[in-house]
Amino acid sequence: MGTLYLTEAGSVARRESGRIIVTNKTQELVNVPINQVEAVIIFPGVHITTSLTASWLAQGVPVTYLSNRGTYYGRLEPLRCVNVERQLKQVACLNDPTFCLQLSKSIIYAKIRNTTTILREFARHHDSIGYDEVSETMNRHLQKIEHAPTIQSLIGYEGMASKDHFSYINRFIRSDFRFRGRSRNPPRDPFNSMLSFGYTLLLFDLYTLIAAHGLHPYFGFLHKPRNGHAALASDLMEEWRPILVDAFVIHLANRNTFHADDFESDQYGGVFMNREQAKLFIRRYEERIKRVRQGANGLTEFNYRIHLENQVKMLAKAVDEHDSSKYIAYRLQ
Repeated sequence: MGTLYLTEAGSVARRESGRIIVTNKTQELVNVPINQVEAVIIFPGVHITTSLTASWLAQGVPVTYLSNRGTYYGRLEPLRCVNVERQLKQVACLNDPTFCLQLSKSIIYAKIRNTTTILREFARHHDSIGYDEVSETMNRHLQKIEHAPTIQSLIGYEGMASKDHFSYINRFIRSDFRFRGRSRNPPRDPFNSMLSFGYTLLLFDLYTLIAAHGLHPYFGFLHKPRNGHAALASDLMEEWRPILVDAFVIHLANRNTFHADDFESDQYGGVFMNREQAKLFIRRYEERIKRVRQGANGLTEFNYRIHLENQVKMLAKAVDEHDSSKYIAYRLQ
């Protein structure tokens, strides 16, 4: 099953005969074997029994608490996730500028390559935006990224590429979802609201995998470590943003899955999905990340969540061997 999302306010989750049972006043919402769950994300208003929480921790299942708007409250972390020896090696790599730069360039180059592939696909269906225009624009950014001399310059080049990326997206989407650039903390429009929520789900997918493989989620190589920021999870999600969130949100916007009245504003100008639509978004996200892709010659490839884990394993190997070349960032074919 992978990740279990508990979203129903007023529901109660308990353990019964080796199964997770979630009920509200009128019906049973979830009934699954406890050993099929690898991570749990809980939203406000869901009540969890102590025995179920203890069972999750004993079996190595982390429990993450989020607000209805995707704000991170905290996390219960099993002891088996701690690998001090690997984390010491991670710190040594973090203090190696060459390791950090080469790994970061690999990740950002793959991100912009994946972005280019996604944009080209959408450009095929929009007469006003040429396939060649997208290719030329993004290839200029790739050349700069390939030769970036420092992480600071790399971040600058990535920022310019992202600005063009979102500018193109704004031309691909339905008119009532158009936006004025990327906005966050808080998102200022429905499209950015969906992006931010999707990035949150992706971040904690990676956070769970990083911790499970003994790396420290807060010690990043591209994003500078700071209090309260899971920098390594942010690093690894870069190459996946265009694939698992950006393209996904474009499809949701263009296929009338969401509408303007599905969002609400707060007193600070932030725009957020209402609770019911957030549940729908989570279901669609899970369908996407677990979808089995067809590879070359019709051969079946692993689903995206398994790809994410493979990338984390590869990074762990790069850290163990203090060799950034062991990490090969994921690129769409």
